[in-house]
Amino acid sequence: DGHHAVFRLLGGLVPQRLYMFRLGLKRNPIDTPWRRNTWSLTYGPESSGSIRGFNVQTFPFARLDPILQSWADKAAPMATPVGIQFNITTDLFEQVMHGKLMRPMIRIIMPPGFEVVVDAESQDVNGANCYAIMQEEGTCRLCGVPFHPDSIRCWREWNRKNV
Repeated sequence: DGHHAVFRLLGGLVPQRLYMFRLGLKRNPIDTPWRRNTWSLTYGPESSGSIRGFNVQTFPFARLDPILQSWADKAAPMATPVGIQFNITTDLFEQVMHGKLMRPMIRIIMPPGFEVVVDAESQDVNGANCYAIMQEEGTCRLCGVPFHPDSIRCWREWNRKNV
């Protein structure tokens, strides 16, 4: 059924030693298992017992809502909005990690052929500020009100398509 892995060891293991191995996963589930989110190891007659699993950090069912679906000329770019709707499963706040202030980041990776318009003299620059508006959807008091521009920084990466 795909959720068991078996390792065959040619020489065996030595008691009282610490071991680490890496396991390549084909996929994670779409959401964190709610019934039994545990793993276990069995070696000969010994068992690890329950090992707490990890929370799956994905937001399924995201969708794109393009305003314009026609081809755009790169020589005279026109900022055509694409709405991206998603619902996160984990709170993200700025925090200090390893002595550095880390801010939440949303990275958008697009297929080949798409390119983000930047605030620059030439659209051929590698890496530059781009345009972004973000707002919360729903029925809350500030839903539909864009986040303050100073709270968002949009940056086009060196490959001119990922932001």
